[in-house]
Amino acid sequence: MTGAAEALHISQPTLSVQMKNLEKEFGKQLFRKQGRNIILTEEGFLLRKRAEDILDIMDKTYAEFQEMNLLDGGDVRIGCA
Repeated sequence: MTGAAEALHISQPTLSVQMKNLEKEFGKQLFRKQGRNIILTEEGFLLRKRAEDILDIMDKTYAEFQEMNLLDGGDVRIGCA
């Protein structure tokens, strides 16, 4: 827990409170203590997967917006009979 808090640049008690709030919001146990470690429950793994999916979509959307900025323009031709 301490290592995670350091990686996030927050205090360990703040991280613990946020984790408990997350579990309360979802109504599920997301983490389980195992000795001095914390492991994800099945629900925790699902939440992690969904969070990774959301971040991936955000990255793709950002990249698409950047590509749109690279368009120089061009001709549009419309034909009709």
